[in-house]
Amino acid sequence: MKPTSHVLIHEFVMRYASKDPGSEDGILNKAPEPLLPSYGEGRILQYYLDIGMMSVVNAKERTLSEFKAIAAQVGLELDKVWDSGLMNTVDFKLGESQSSALLGNHKTSSKTQLTSVLTAAVPEPKTHA
Repeated sequence: MKPTSHVLIHEFVMRYASKDPGSEDGILNKAPEPLLPSYGEGRILQYYLDIGMMSVVNAKERTLSEFKAIAAQVGLELDKVWDSGLMNTVDFKLGESQSSALLGNHKTSSKTQLTSVLTAAVPEPKTHA
């Protein structure tokens, strides 16, 4: 991965249905009052898919904070989030330490690291007795 490369993820970014005084203010667009911050019924599909993924393949849709945490494990940092209707495009770039390591010819395999982190982030299937 070059120091100027970006990783684009086109995915649902789960939003909180209540006002969250947390870290996503200013990054994700919030619905105007009196709508819920997540646009309520207008974005219900992502919540249906989250429940479907959980029940069928033991997976889940992720919030922006969760995307950032996974990316940080492989040295990526959030650059920008584009709101494209129902889904979002999340743009990650190399963090400062990873970028300087690549410039110093200390090549690391970010693709391999990202694959292993994403694989590790998927919980083991539950067995029913």
